[in-house]
Amino acid sequence: MPIRLTLLTLPALILLAAVACGGSEPEFDPSTFDPLTDLPVELNVFSADISEGEMIPMRFTCDGEDEAPVFSWQRPPNGTRAVAIVMDDPDAPGGIFAHWVAFNLDPDDNSIRSVIEGDAADSAVEGVNDFGENGYGGPCPPAGETHEYRFSVFALLSPIALDETATARDVLAAMRGSVIGHGVLSAEYTRQ
Repeated sequence: MPIRLTLLTLPALILLAAVACGGSEPEFDPSTFDPLTDLPVELNVFSADISEGEMIPMRFTCDGEDEAPVFSWQRPPNGTRAVAIVMDDPDAPGGIFAHWVAFNLDPDDNSIRSVIEGDAADSAVEGVNDFGENGYGGPCPPAGETHEYRFSVFALLSPIALDETATARDVLAAMRGSVIGHGVLSAEYTRQ
């Protein structure tokens, strides 16, 4: 007599796997997963221009050339279809201030260099920073204040359906449910 297999749903398979491994319920619940707080994979972010926890060189700020720094990240996890970056200042007087947002970067290009040099794939987009301009706007805190600056990288399951008018807040909202990896490089700047 032939054996008949019953098609199980994905939730049932997850539950069976959890029970088989000794657990009573699955550890991952997609209905409560928030990609902006429960990120599954941490990416290493690094730069030859900026050192983690150190002062940002003046040339990358409003006191210098306001040049965008080059930074890179480790290869994103399998399934990544796009990468987004957000540079912000959480110490700004009016709340978090976005200095740079770029999204739909090619996941095989693990550096921001192509965006800076204008060689990025056609799908890559630089959105509007909180200075009201597209592209990079360097650190420019009030004189005498030291602010932290975060260069965040997000690995996404799908590209973001926005254009160059998108702000960092728009991009962060649009990526909800799509983030499968995240990494941050943090540095500081003080204006004299």
